[in-house]
Amino acid sequence: MRTPHSLDSELPADQWPLASGVIIEDFADSGGLSPKAYGRDWAFSRRWAIALDDGNLIFRDSEDLDDEESDTEPV
Repeated sequence: MRTPHSLDSELPADQWPLASGVIIEDFADSGGLSPKAYGRDWAFSRRWAIALDDGNLIFRDSEDLDDEESDTEPV
């Protein structure tokens, strides 16, 4: 799977390139609070823990994931 990711803090999130990785944990059962329930606008929990091919561990929600196979042509 792929997801947008960049280590460049100057690059806007909508311009991040796609990075490949593997989902290593599903946090669907860990509460799933809405942003209003947090009482803050930072450090929200995410559904998926993803180990990127470059060694970084990131956390994303389902809408942030892109299935690599959907971009390939059928054989």
